[in-house]
Amino acid sequence: MIPRGKWLGYSPAGGAHRRSRKHLRGLQMEISQRRNANRIRFTFGEASLQYQQQDGSGSRSFSVDYVDISRDRQTLVERNDWLRNVGLLWLAIGAVMTAINWIGGNWGMPNFWIFIGAGCYAFYHFRSTPFTILPTPKATCW
Repeated sequence: MIPRGKWLGYSPAGGAHRRSRKHLRGLQMEISQRRNANRIRFTFGEASLQYQQQDGSGSRSFSVDYVDISRDRQTLVERNDWLRNVGLLWLAIGAVMTAINWIGGNWGMPNFWIFIGAGCYAFYHFRSTPFTILPTPKATCW
């Protein structure tokens, strides 16, 4: 049984229902995102946005008024460079070892490092993190 006056489900106002909207003034809504090593937090106030971003290279935070956020949008696609590098390295090692075997007269299957390297490189190519970039006078939000 649902208690009288309670609503089930998501509410951006932190659980308050529609009848108490007059009590929402001054509250903030916060959105946190995490993908791979990136952590981004948006805190929406009444007149400004507070932005916090943390990744493997460091962190930054700033606050910007809503009117200062540009309507122009850019896109950034981030990939894991380590997977690309190790995939190419294992492809090269596998190709050299396969060539040595074939020169020696062993016409068998290609070396297993080729398959591991191809898998890493394919994972690098298909696993990406797209970001929408919002330019502001202080810095860019993404």
